[in-house]
Amino acid sequence: MILKILNRALLKGGRIWGLGGGYSNIKEGRLDFGKTKFVPESYYQSIQEHRIPRKGDILYSVVGSYGIPAMVDVDKKFCFQRHIALLKPSKYIHNKYLLLIRMNP
Repeated sequence: MILKILNRALLKGGRIWGLGGGYSNIKEGRLDFGKTKFVPESYYQSIQEHRIPRKGDILYSVVGSYGIPAMVDVDKKFCFQRHIALLKPSKYIHNKYLLLIRMNP
């Protein structure tokens, strides 16, 4: 399992989904794109590949109401603010199991 945190604020404007509200974008184990901002394509392209969320990864709130997980269940370009950690399950742990144990600490 790899834990990565993108340690910078989101830029505004553009066409790529940006989860900026931290835990407010995570509801009952799922992502909520209802209150998202948009970031420029250039901002998204500047993010290192291993820090880009992919389907099957787990996002985990780490500030404020910390400890709230959500599985990435979409195939769309998006990024997130520094208040969310990215967990990438290894081949030895199933992502749904990781989500469940994070939901029940």
